[in-house]
Amino acid sequence: MVIVFWTIWVTLMTSFFIYQIFLGKGFPEGKDAAEPLNIAYHILCFGTVIGATFVRWIVLPKVKMIQQALVCFIVGMSLSEAVVFYEIFLIGPDYPESQMAYFILSFMSAFQFIPIYLGRFNSQNPLKIE
Repeated sequence: MVIVFWTIWVTLMTSFFIYQIFLGKGFPEGKDAAEPLNIAYHILCFGTVIGATFVRWIVLPKVKMIQQALVCFIVGMSLSEAVVFYEIFLIGPDYPESQMAYFILSFMSAFQFIPIYLGRFNSQNPLKIE
């Protein structure tokens, strides 16, 4: 079961770069437009990252079975990855600095889900926590 976590994590971490290169047409460069970015986009991006962080540091440590951990892991990674789509499709090319900042924020949000916490599940009985 541990290999499933690592496979999903590595695949999704790699997909951040694939999305940015192919959907976002590369990494953005330049300065943001003179008009400030709508605050709703900031709230959406930060709210999603806060949700992912809540799942990782509050919910995930409380789960008792590895199957529940997998669900929390997928939900948290999905929330983290959503920010990449927000920055590519919602923020747009007029705000390259903001796009890059949200790309990095999204990547770091997903990085916190690195599955090193799986050692707490009993290898003899994967359904029971030690």
